[in-house]
Amino acid sequence: MNPLDTMTMDGALPPLADLAVKGAVILAAAACAAWMLRRASASARHLAWAMGFAGMLALPLLGALLPAWRVPVLPAADAASPASAVALDAPAAADRAAPAPAISIAPDAPPVDAPHGPGLAAILLLVWAAGAAVALGRLAASVARVRREGRIALPVRTGPAAALLARLARRMGVSRPIELLEGDVDAMPLTWGILRPRILLPRGTEAWPDGRLEAVLLHELAHVRRRDCLAQVAAEAACVLHWFNPLAWAALRRLKLESEHACDDQVLLAGAPGCDYADHLLDVARALRPARHMAVAAVAMARPTQLRTRLQAVLSADRRRGPVPRRLAVPALLVAALGVAGVAALTPDSAIGAQPGLVPPAECPATGSLQHLDEVTGGVWRVSWSNGRGCAGEARIHEGVRFGAGGIASVERGG
Repeated sequence: MNPLDTMTMDGALPPLADLAVKGAVILAAAACAAWMLRRASASARHLAWAMGFAGMLALPLLGALLPAWRVPVLPAADAASPASAVALDAPAAADRAAPAPAISIAPDAPPVDAPHGPGLAAILLLVWAAGAAVALGRLAASVARVRREGRIALPVRTGPAAALLARLARRMGVSRPIELLEGDVDAMPLTWGILRPRILLPRGTEAWPDGRLEAVLLHELAHVRRRDCLAQVAAEAACVLHWFNPLAWAALRRLKLESEHACDDQVLLAGAPGCDYADHLLDVARALRPARHMAVAAVAMARPTQLRTRLQAVLSADRRRGPVPRRLAVPALLVAALGVAGVAALTPDSAIGAQPGLVPPAECPATGSLQHLDEVTGGVWRVSWSNGRGCAGEARIHEGVRFGAGGIASVERGG
């Protein structure tokens, strides 16, 4: 690797740093939206967090597809950087400029190679890959546990629970077929599945008090109707890419909490008394086994860490509980999509000292014959070039610049 390769990095962020910065910007925007919606319903705040995670997932794809939007925000490159652009045709340019007495050019000088061994960028890439592998393994293990639970659980197609599920699904407008399963006697009610939703209930629900089975099924059906499993798995996948960012994991916890609040609101809007539903939540969390190993890929009804906050919200009398109207959700999605596209296309560039029209070789390949215009004035070599295809640039080179076969070999003090 010669110095020219490192010079082409000026004015741009490395890919991992670019992904991290843009992901943090999107998370910050989602957090601001959630804060502004703090007096709105939980469904609105959940939508804000879900759009943030969707934008984080879309960043790599949009960054590859969209044209770069260069904004001058980085410090300018050093004085040697413009000279590196001459390496598009360095030997030919050196031959034409040889008569200039103020310039020291040595075409046969050996190129200066960078030190061998892994650089900082390679080390950071390995660290990121190791962390992403751990986070991905956590998600894959949870998916495997959920699939295993689906195989060993007994399907429930008849009986009071199956009849009640069908009736409540019609009432809530859920038209997708839902498979009802029966697990262990202490299994926590769970919902999972994006294309084929499944609801898991513990064995022995016929002995539950009046209203508990209906409240539990209403809560789980709300998850199916809102497609919370899709939003949660997408957020977990975004955290795999951004595992190093603690804000991503904090946002994931907020997303899950707002999802439970929104489903609790649906149960209360369906007519369940708040005090009775709070008792059901407390008894379910106390009597049934938390689904810790499956909670990454599935949505559990009650998590002990969320219980206090959820009980306070259920018993609150002045809390807004309605869903987000479509007339507001669609414009919000469009605005969020435009914002994510703008962040993905944003490319920081040098702010001060950059030469107008100077294009780094990495952005302007030397295709076709380049036309040079050379002149020497007062010891300064000015070179302009163009290939007639939108690739043009200009460099001003002071004395002390030495060229080699691989490009710029050295720049002396003052050069």
